[in-house]
Amino acid sequence: MTRGRVRRKMMTATAATLAIGLALAGCGGGDSAAVERDENGKIIINITQVKGSSVQLPMDQMEWPAQLEAACDCTIKWSEIDLSAFSQQHSALLAGGNIPDIAMGLFNAEDAAKYPDYFEDFNAHLDESPNLKEYLNDREEVRKMSTTQDGKLYSLNSDITYAYSARSGNNAIVINKEWLDKLGLEVPTTWDEITEVLKAFKTQDPNGNGKADEVPLGIVKPDNSRFQLWTPYLLLASYGITPQVNQETGGYGYYVKDGKVNNFMLTDEFRSVTEQIHEWMADGLIPADAATMDSSTYKSIQKNKDGVAYMGMFFDRNTTNMKTWEQYISIPVPAAPGHSIDETTWLPDEAWTKGDGFTTLSAEAMQDKDKATAIMKIIDTLLSEDMSVQTTFGASPTYSKKTGEDTYEMLPAMFADATKAPGMKGRTLAYLRKDTKIINNVEGQEDWEYASNSRLAETYKPVQEKLTTENYFPQWLNPTDEDRVTLADNNSVIMNYALPKISNWWSNGVTDAEWDEFVNSLKSYGIEKNIEIWQKTYDAQK
Repeated sequence: MTRGRVRRKMMTATAATLAIGLALAGCGGGDSAAVERDENGKIIINITQVKGSSVQLPMDQMEWPAQLEAACDCTIKWSEIDLSAFSQQHSALLAGGNIPDIAMGLFNAEDAAKYPDYFEDFNAHLDESPNLKEYLNDREEVRKMSTTQDGKLYSLNSDITYAYSARSGNNAIVINKEWLDKLGLEVPTTWDEITEVLKAFKTQDPNGNGKADEVPLGIVKPDNSRFQLWTPYLLLASYGITPQVNQETGGYGYYVKDGKVNNFMLTDEFRSVTEQIHEWMADGLIPADAATMDSSTYKSIQKNKDGVAYMGMFFDRNTTNMKTWEQYISIPVPAAPGHSIDETTWLPDEAWTKGDGFTTLSAEAMQDKDKATAIMKIIDTLLSEDMSVQTTFGASPTYSKKTGEDTYEMLPAMFADATKAPGMKGRTLAYLRKDTKIINNVEGQEDWEYASNSRLAETYKPVQEKLTTENYFPQWLNPTDEDRVTLADNNSVIMNYALPKISNWWSNGVTDAEWDEFVNSLKSYGIEKNIEIWQKTYDAQK
């Protein structure tokens, strides 16, 4: 095999093929510790990556992996896991000890706390990676949130903060402004006004194609393990609850208000949002199958592949992959019934350290000197400026190119197909420097930055400027290993119970008796203990 030429073994994320592929690729378990080599004697490094989007290009269609192979002088075997298969495969791999040499988006700090012998401490290899050392020195937030209380660094975040000039916690409330203007409607500022707007979207053919094919409000189905990005429970912000679903805390329902930690699933406000979702669904303003709709189906409707807008309102971070992105704007958080706009909140303006972009190393793989050398060359290359730009936006020479010192230009291929995303947006290990400049002069796409997270995030700056740490969790909070195990065990039981209930309530509504049983069950599953842990950690580290 020649240097730089990609030799990749692709595996699909079906349960059967992935289980077989990762059992072979894993390096944390099994009886054999022999280093795997290809037919040319080069070390094979197994990397598993969790796909964050249905439109993300498969790894065998990405160009930048060839550069990783050239850097490590090794052969990389890639495995991909779809989000729909994540929970099952994540649990199976940990239970079997089948830890890939490098895992991206698969394991986090809680996993490392529970299985510390599986994972390597990055701190032991700082001298082998100048870019890693620079990264941790430059980004204090990353170091804080990635380091355990006893100084270990088992899982490392990506940081692509400087890809965007403004931040919204990777979430926004998005609406079709062109539809509003066509129908003579104002931007809604309350839930009641949202209802009236959605009814107009449903009945007045705002996309003008003569068909009743509009989706007034699109929502993503509940995840099978936590509250995820773009959940409709962002509407908790209408009550002044900061729903940090992009973080470890909010993903499981924990929030802080006036310095006191709670879980929003225990609150009347959570029930009110749930009942509002049910009401909109019952009125046909949300698709009846929203609780079970496959993410690829949802995205295909949202992205308007044929150039016609179908979705009137939704939750997302940007509109860059939509044919009709110019029609959409983000809107301030609407007030809940009985509340005012002044009481609303939003996610804080923090560095974009990817919570789903954790990278871990297999401790067993790192025991072999030659294999460890190859792995650290991969890590160092991923954290270089060139590679971080390519993995975030798209590879050179097809999707991007370097045009000067710290300067990169987007190319037309990046925008050629809205259903194919060449960039991974931090879901691999990436470090975008403050001085890195991304230029876009592609005809017809000059406003790409306007379509991105930056434009949508500007809407929330006035609210974010009022936020203090009395009302949100700093993202670097780091419980003890013992507490992390307790949190993880309790959260697993809590979410396995809660999420199916919530999905059912979207469709069928919730009775008083069901609600009381729900709250009591959450308490019996340890939710109050977890609140206590987060309160203790918050008080000590905020």
